[in-house]
Amino acid sequence: MKKFVSIIVLLVTVTLSQAQIPLFNHHKKGFVDDNGKTIIPFEYDNVKEFRDSLAFVQKDNFWGVINKKNEVVIPFEYTDAESFSEGLAKVEKNGHKFFINTIGQTVFYVDDYSYCEKFHHGLCKVGKNGMTGFIDVHGNLVIDTKYEIARTFNRGLSEAYGDGHWGAINTIGDTIIPFVYKQIWSNDGYYLVKKEGKWGILDSNNKVVIPIEYDFLDPFYEGLARTERNGKMGFIDKNSRVVIPFQYDGAFEFVNGLSVVFIGNKYGFIDKKNRRVVPLKYDVVKPFKPKNALADVSLNDKWGCVNTAGKVVVPVVYDDTTIVGDYVILRKNGKEGVFDKNGHVCIPLQYDWIRYISGNLFSVGLGDLKSGVINTQGQIIIPIE
Repeated sequence: MKKFVSIIVLLVTVTLSQAQIPLFNHHKKGFVDDNGKTIIPFEYDNVKEFRDSLAFVQKDNFWGVINKKNEVVIPFEYTDAESFSEGLAKVEKNGHKFFINTIGQTVFYVDDYSYCEKFHHGLCKVGKNGMTGFIDVHGNLVIDTKYEIARTFNRGLSEAYGDGHWGAINTIGDTIIPFVYKQIWSNDGYYLVKKEGKWGILDSNNKVVIPIEYDFLDPFYEGLARTERNGKMGFIDKNSRVVIPFQYDGAFEFVNGLSVVFIGNKYGFIDKKNRRVVPLKYDVVKPFKPKNALADVSLNDKWGCVNTAGKVVVPVVYDDTTIVGDYVILRKNGKEGVFDKNGHVCIPLQYDWIRYISGNLFSVGLGDLKSGVINTQGQIIIPIE
C-alpha cells in the first residue's frame, strides 16, 4: 500500500521562530518543522493546524488539544472539532455543537444553527433556515439571519445579498452600501460594484471613487485597475486617469509590479510605466504570484521561468514547470526535480513525482508504491519506501 506522506498540501502554520507542519508517517500523523525535524511525534490518527499555540489531535476517534510541547491540555472527548480562531473553537460531543475556549470551558451552544464558521474580528457567520447572520463571542445573535449570502467581515464591512441585490453592512448590521447592486466585491478597502450593466468602484463610506460607467472593470491591484475600451485593455488609477493606454488584446492584474499582457497570441510582461520587461514572444505566460520571484513561460510547447527583471532563470526546455514558493518543480522525459529561484539544482530530475510541502520540504515518489520526504539539501526526512 502506498504510504501517504504529505500530499496533503498541508495545514501549514508558522510562528515567528518555527513552522509546525503536519505529516503522515506509517499512517500516523505528527508535526515537523520546516527543516524536517520532528517536533511532535507521529502518534496521532489525525491532526489540525496549530492556532493560538494549540492544535486539535485525534486518537481512537476522539479529539483533544495539545500544546507545542505535546502536552494534552484539553482531554480527548470530542467527536468533531475545528481549529481555534480568536481563542474559540467549535466542537461536537454527545450530538451537541458548542464553542469552547483555550482551557476547555464551554462558552455557548450552537445547536440551533445549521452551520457556524470560524470567528473573524469578533464575529462568526451562522446559518439558519437557509439564511445567514452573525453571532458574537458570547453566542449572541448580533446580525439577524436574514441574508441569503453574507461574506466574512473585512475592514469592518460584510458584502451581503438579499431580495436580488447586493450591498454591505457593518458589524452591528447597519447598511453602509445600499442594496441596489447586481454584484459587489471588496478589494483593499474598495468595493467593485455593478449596476444596470456598468461597473464602478466605491469606498467603504459609499463614496464613488470610479464612476459606474465601465463595461468591464477589475478591482485595484497595486494601485491600478484593469479596464476595457473599444475591445482593448488598459489600466486606470484611483482618479480614473488612464495610466496604461488601451492597446492590449488582454491583460492581467499587476503582481510584483508586473502585468501579463498579450497582443494577438503572443504574451509578455509590462511594468507600471508600460515598459515591456519581458518581450511579447511567448505562447503562454502565467502571472507572477505575490512574493514569488519567478513566473512560468512557454514557447513551442516547452516551459521555463523568468524573473521580475525579465531574465530567463530556468531554460525553456522542460515539459512542465510549477513554481512553489522559492522553488520550481521541473518535469522532463517523465522525471521530476527541483530548482531554486536562481536556477540551481536542489533535487535532481530522478523522481516520478514531487509535491511541495512547506519551507524546503518536498514529498517525492518512485513508482506508485514508494514515497518519502526530502529537503532541498538532499537530506532524507522520511525514507523512500
